[in-house]
Amino acid sequence: MLEHYSSSTAIPETLARVAALPTIEEQLRAIAFTAIAQMREREDLIRVSMAEELTNPEGLSCAWRGPSQTRNLLVDWFEGRTRAGELAGESAWLARVFMSMLFSFVMARKIWADLDVPLERCVENLVEIFLNGARAK
Repeated sequence: MLEHYSSSTAIPETLARVAALPTIEEQLRAIAFTAIAQMREREDLIRVSMAEELTNPEGLSCAWRGPSQTRNLLVDWFEGRTRAGELAGESAWLARVFMSMLFSFVMARKIWADLDVPLERCVENLVEIFLNGARAK
């Protein structure tokens, strides 16, 4: 069951098609929407995996296989953006910070429940904040 629900082709497919988008903002928004949808779809599995990891860290390694593959793909994608001069910073940290923002947005939604803002505007804000810190000068 964990193998089935922890794997996905959504991020690789998204990364393959974002190259056609004209700006890095649009590319990051597309990645963000896909990642948020994936996390929301698997939110219960994520919560159980996080809780179980404390008592059995080795037992749930397959639950994190999909997110680890996603991280690796994003590290490569961010590496391409830094080589192209669009972003500055270490690609592994760029991927980590970007995904952490999205993860926090999904998993800590009760903290942000008072924000009556459409998802599109939230993603727009997250991408803007990320790029203000990561854009190459």
